[in-house]
Amino acid sequence: MRVVTQKYVSITDYGASVSVADNSTFVQNAIDACIAQKKSLYIPKGLFKCKNLDLTHAARLMIFGEGWDSQLKLVDSRFNYDTIFGVNNLTSYQTPGIILRDLQLIGNVDKVTASTNDTLHLSRLAGVTDMLIDNVFFTGPSGDGIILLGNAVSGGVENSLYPVHNQHVTMQNCKWDGVNNGNRNGISVIDCFDFVGYNLRLENFTMSGEPGVIDLEPNGSHEIIQNITLQDIWIKNCGGGVQTYIPGVNANTKNILLDNINIDTILYSNGISASVVDLAAPISAATEPINFKVNNCTVKNIIASNPLYLSGLRNTAVINSVFESSAEGVVIGDGYNSNGNCIDTRITGSRFTKLSLKDGSGFRIANSDRTYIEDNQMVDCGNISAKWGILLDIMNSPTHIYFNRNTVSSPLGYTKSILYNEGKITPAGNEYKDNRIFDNILEPKGFIV
Repeated sequence: MRVVTQKYVSITDYGASVSVADNSTFVQNAIDACIAQKKSLYIPKGLFKCKNLDLTHAARLMIFGEGWDSQLKLVDSRFNYDTIFGVNNLTSYQTPGIILRDLQLIGNVDKVTASTNDTLHLSRLAGVTDMLIDNVFFTGPSGDGIILLGNAVSGGVENSLYPVHNQHVTMQNCKWDGVNNGNRNGISVIDCFDFVGYNLRLENFTMSGEPGVIDLEPNGSHEIIQNITLQDIWIKNCGGGVQTYIPGVNANTKNILLDNINIDTILYSNGISASVVDLAAPISAATEPINFKVNNCTVKNIIASNPLYLSGLRNTAVINSVFESSAEGVVIGDGYNSNGNCIDTRITGSRFTKLSLKDGSGFRIANSDRTYIEDNQMVDCGNISAKWGILLDIMNSPTHIYFNRNTVSSPLGYTKSILYNEGKITPAGNEYKDNRIFDNILEPKGFIV
């Protein structure tokens, strides 16, 4: 007779119940049993309240349920850094092979918002490798849905002696609902080498003053943000879109691809932004490139800010994308900080419609060098009033602007002229050729020599 051995442990086998106010001890005991027996952990249907489940030693553990009806809810808490799942490596060890699949994780944004506690994350991971998160629904945290941390430990102190890093993390087929925009970010990547986010849906996240629903943000000099791919992602009704925010002391950020991301209705900040901040000097041709690429993305209905904001970057490409209906225009280089220049920016094959619906221009180029705006369509970009009504606003003498083979039109009469501040442009080395200009839009006279 063949004996069949069950390959998983259920949390109910260890006392967890939907009627218990706090199942943390029961679920942790089940996790520890799985680690000892090399089995998977099963979450049955139902809502189980718990917190601070430690997966630090859960190498190659799979935690799975029966879909989004298998629910773990964060016990009502006001304590910093309480979470549902945590990996807390404070040495260079990385926990390998964790899988989270077919679950729902639920926060308490209905009880506490990010304005009072933005560190109550649904999953807080520091030091994981080869991790898969598949078909998980993150609902209503006051902090983040999931955060991948590096060296910044409690108090923001960097652990430079034993650097903590994440690597080879994949999130796919997942959903986030912030419920009421009272939270921080859906996904925060503070440290990760080789991160893939694929087929994700995020909505109703991020309050005013917080970064964005997806935040790529190394906090210090030791953290790594490299080889990041965000693909086939839908974002709706969030305070901020996809943000990359890099302190100038960090030299470990590079190779970021945003591919087929659809962003609709951003309430407070930018649709897509990438910035290197606090630089001691302007970047140069010798500066290590970030390699930031936006491909086949759609960004529309940006209520208060920019659809695309780039600052302090070298080697940026925006290809085959759509930007539509935004309060402000595209920004290339920080016009208010000479150290926020961009070099080698290429915007090609894209469509821009109704940018800068309040006072401003469709595009603002500042401090930057080698900016290629080619083979694009631009419709009704610039302020709707007669005050501006211009496509390009030049600040702080940018050099080598290549504006070629673009089609510019304004059937609603928003765009009055191609260029504003002609006196601030350096014409030598620019190109302006083979553009198709319609609707009596004034073409520039001092753009080229």
